[in-house]
Amino acid sequence: QPTPDLDAFVRVYFLEHFGDPQTNPCRFPRLAMGALAEHQKTLHPPVSAARAGGNSPPHGAARVVGRGDEAHFEGERLLVAADGMNLVSRLEPISQVVVGELSVSEHAHVLAPNGRADPHYLHHALELTELRPYLTSATRPKLNRAALERISVPVPPLESQRAFRALVEK
Repeated sequence: QPTPDLDAFVRVYFLEHFGDPQTNPCRFPRLAMGALAEHQKTLHPPVSAARAGGNSPPHGAARVVGRGDEAHFEGERLLVAADGMNLVSRLEPISQVVVGELSVSEHAHVLAPNGRADPHYLHHALELTELRPYLTSATRPKLNRAALERISVPVPPLESQRAFRALVEK
């Protein structure tokens, strides 16, 4: 589990090497999330976080949220929150990269990397992106699939993203 000091270091490193994703001071080409990863949530039925037992922990956007009956995804995925006040308040992360067999709660989008961007880079870019323009419903903010796929992020060279990933994974 990352510590606040490590989170702060990673954030500073990201901003120093790639700049703020909102303003894109490095003038990297911008691409929509839909062009950088495949949305896979609709490929399998959602797993309720209320289920007990099972071997595959259902993941939410920021953490494991219970136990599930079976894995619906395998490999590396970027999970992004689909709803909740945290999309605005940012008291917790709104995304995470997971690897292995996993089930996913109905409150998270599942994105599979397509090779154009590293999922760890995308995770940190999303954490620094203002999402309010993409959210619906003021009472319980929602980030629907179409809005998620429209979010535009700067895309530095893949080698730079992989170097960032190597640092984050240490």
